[in-house]
Amino acid sequence: MTQGRRDGHAAGPIPWMEGLRRLLRRMGIPVRRVFALKGALCFEIDSADGRVLTLWVRPRDDRGGHDITTEHYSYQYSDKEDIQPDDLEALDLLVKVLIHLEPRLPTDWVSEGSAPDVGISFAAEDAFDPRIAADRIEKAAGNVTVPIVLQVPTTSNLDAWFLGRMSTLKDRLTLRVPLDELDTSSRVAELDASMAASTTFGLRIECVFRITRESLEHAGDLVHCAEKLKARPGHMVSLVLEHPDPEDDEPGPDGPISISELMKRLPAEVRRRMDISIRSYAGHPLCLFNDALRLLVVEGKHWDGAPVSGARFGPECDVCALKTMCPGVSEPYAVKFGFDELTPFEAAGGRVGRIEQASWDQKLKWLLTGRPDIQLTLGDIIPEDRLPELPCTRPWTRLELHDEGTYGPCCSDYLVGHHRAPKGSTPTDLWKSEMFRAIRREMLSGIHPASCRSECPVLLAGNETPARLTLRGGPPQAVENQIKLVRALLDGDTTPDITPATLCVSVTSFCNHDCLMCNCGEKGTLDDQRPAAFYRDLQPWLDRGLEIDANGGEPLASPVFREFVEQLAASNRPAILSIITNGSFLRPGWLAGLDHIPFRFIVVSLNAASPQTYEAVNRGTPWKRIRANLDALLKLRGTGRFSGGIVYSMVILRRNVHEIRDFVDLAIRDGVDVRFMLPFYDRNGQSIMTSRETMSEARTALEETALRLDALGRIRWALDARTNARILEKRLTEGVLEPL
Repeated sequence: MTQGRRDGHAAGPIPWMEGLRRLLRRMGIPVRRVFALKGALCFEIDSADGRVLTLWVRPRDDRGGHDITTEHYSYQYSDKEDIQPDDLEALDLLVKVLIHLEPRLPTDWVSEGSAPDVGISFAAEDAFDPRIAADRIEKAAGNVTVPIVLQVPTTSNLDAWFLGRMSTLKDRLTLRVPLDELDTSSRVAELDASMAASTTFGLRIECVFRITRESLEHAGDLVHCAEKLKARPGHMVSLVLEHPDPEDDEPGPDGPISISELMKRLPAEVRRRMDISIRSYAGHPLCLFNDALRLLVVEGKHWDGAPVSGARFGPECDVCALKTMCPGVSEPYAVKFGFDELTPFEAAGGRVGRIEQASWDQKLKWLLTGRPDIQLTLGDIIPEDRLPELPCTRPWTRLELHDEGTYGPCCSDYLVGHHRAPKGSTPTDLWKSEMFRAIRREMLSGIHPASCRSECPVLLAGNETPARLTLRGGPPQAVENQIKLVRALLDGDTTPDITPATLCVSVTSFCNHDCLMCNCGEKGTLDDQRPAAFYRDLQPWLDRGLEIDANGGEPLASPVFREFVEQLAASNRPAILSIITNGSFLRPGWLAGLDHIPFRFIVVSLNAASPQTYEAVNRGTPWKRIRANLDALLKLRGTGRFSGGIVYSMVILRRNVHEIRDFVDLAIRDGVDVRFMLPFYDRNGQSIMTSRETMSEARTALEETALRLDALGRIRWALDARTNARILEKRLTEGVLEPL
């Protein structure tokens, strides 16, 4: 989840300005903000009809054009002709108070450029008039060179005339849309046409969900909402959760909520998403906001988001290594909630003056320990030019147990030769075997490893280089294991004292489908399913952060594995499972019965975009039942009960190659990711690799798909599609017409 930073805003208001704002509010003047801008003092006031009125105070200027001039200052109302009588009364009272306070006003705002730029907000009425709004915006744009925010009601019809006229300000203008607190999904659907039109003209849209105790009851809707917004081209639409300062919130059951309670009640999927940001007016302490911490530690930048009324810290913060770089909490927040939720960051050398002084391993401890929602790459912490040039890190991170009794660091289809596991060997024995040491030495040589086939998509895409190594937050043992892993990579250690980050295991060869391209349905059997003891023996590795990738066959066809899943669901352990499944066992009743769904990723092998092609390729469970299972899973994600990722997978065959583009459409409609795989062998004559025409058709569709996924920000899956297109292009160029 990203921070709600707004370009050009200060980390907090100047203290005396915030004190003045509070004084004026206590007098009944609805002052929203006080700030300095280019030699002027600006007061924003909430009007009775929802608009934002502005009073400008400048050093006395006798050239005219002002509403009131005193011995020292000139006062000017913005849009005076549109001010209602009640609002004019409030503005007049404000001016009288300020005139009385003139002798005591500080003058640190008078210097040109002494304060940062700020946005100008227009709160539109329900009867939104695009022409009036356009005139006001252009008038404001002519006076200042700062970001402009237009707040529009969700029912507004932003017509092409208005959007086209505003497109000249697209570098400065943001359209802010408040979402209904109780029904965010329907609000997003209602705005669909307007948002599509706005992004066509290059205008940014910010959908704002105000956080209160009551609105958090519907926080599950935010996942669905974010998925809808993620489909917008060019990342022009953002979803912002607005966390108010206690002073500005309503008392009672819908009153303020603490930051720690907010993070606890937000679904994990919402907390982890990078396309959802929080704009907190109560402060952004590093220990409570993961992305404020990440911004500092990874990018070396300080949070500069919503204005906060003075930074406050608790007694425990005195020993925090990062206190001098922490935004703290606001004074009203500290009064309301205290400091008990603030926890200090420790460092062996005490307080850190600059983040650059911290070592890479200290940074990882701060970022990852006890923070399961954080995920980053090693390249975020150590510059790529300081990392070893390894083509692949899997020999240090991954152990795969294949269904034919072989093993290795990756898929057996892309290894040269088959390495059979010795009888009676344990996963630990295999991980420490000479075969793994040999492949690590090959990776360190700097040339293409002899153990790996030339068409390995992981090597071709560069998906598993040190810079792209994924590191995840978790308990101290798991973080320490990852730090040891990084040291092993930096040192070129081929016998590291670490456990693998991932165990990829074939649960059983049995499958209840008989897919055109796979023989598991024909030859698989449950007789080879992993016994319960196998999963029990993984406990030490699980404690050190092991994640399990389960495949088959159909892994959920194994009763033993399903019981293991149910045990994980009943525990407090974070999601550590990823699974490749045909989806037939993801039944609504079974999913609903799990205490929580312990899958980090669910990859569903659909292989088709239409019911007809699905049933022709997968040959098993009817499409109608699979669609019902998918809808149940998507609903659980929408309510926040499932916080993992969903991927629809297609093995490209002669029978389904014509649906590659439609398959992407299906994934986008469902708000999931999409991957494509090239077929191995030529079962049922379905391999596209034996036909120049079919390979060419698939290559073209994959290249178009990659461009489309790039535009949607789905970089990983765009790279996946582009790599498969490269493999097909290479075969077409070399004239290779044979199965993989």
